[in-house]
Formats: sequence, C-alpha cells, structure tokens
Amino acid sequence: MKYIYLTFFLIFISCKSEDEYIGTYKSIIPNKQLKKKFKTQQYIFNNELILKKDSTFFFKTCGIYANGKWSINNKNIILKSDSTRFRNDSINKISKPEGQRLEELLTLKKYNNIYVSKLKNGGTYNYMKKVSQ
Repeated sequence: MKYIYLTFFLIFISCKSEDEYIGTYKSIIPNKQLKKKFKTQQYIFNNELILKKDSTFFFKTCGIYANGKWSINNKNIILKSDSTRFRNDSINKISKPEGQRLEELLTLKKYNNIYVSKLKNGGTYNYMKKVSQ
C-alpha cells in the first residue's frame, strides 16, 4: 500500500513541476549582465513560444513557425519539432529545404527568471521570459 501512495505522490510531483512551465514566453533584450554572463552581443528578438498543457508547443520567429513536443530535463525546456514552416515575405524569399525537420529545435536553460538558448551557429543567443500562464 505504501508503494501505491508513493507512486501517486511521484506522479503528482512530476505533473506539478511541469505545470510551472506552461504558458507564453517572449524574447527580451538582454541587459549588460546577461551579455557579460554569456559573452555575446548578438541576440534574437521578437520570438514567441507557447508551451501547452498537453506537452505540445508553438514557436514563432521572424522566419520560422514550428510545432512539436516539449519536455523538461534537469529544469531545461527541450523543444522537439514535428513540423517546421518557413515564412516568406515580399522582400526576402526564404528557401524551404525539402523534408527538413528541426529535430531538436532548442534547449532553453534557466538563468534566474530568464530562459536562454544558444543557437547552433554558436554566437547568437535567444533570451526569453514568461509573460503569461
């Protein structure tokens, strides 16, 4: 009987901890402290990330829309894309690579109340803050 209670307790704790991540995140302009900590002057702005209760997400940048599943690993948010659409505008056409999926789109690491991700190009960071539940 103790094991049944322990199992329910662990399930409850894991659900509760993931609930704190659910919500909408938006890019912020990093302050001097963040730029110094991550040793960069480059950052991405105007991104939006929505984490839903069913472990799905929607991620929007100036050039990409992505949908997929999110998970938590060591307090980091891991985004795995199921579908990625490239936006086109009237000035700059973005080519769509055939069949390309962004398998592991981003890993957002928590630093104070801000989530930080480093893009694969090595020097550009994305700083996001939760704006709504």
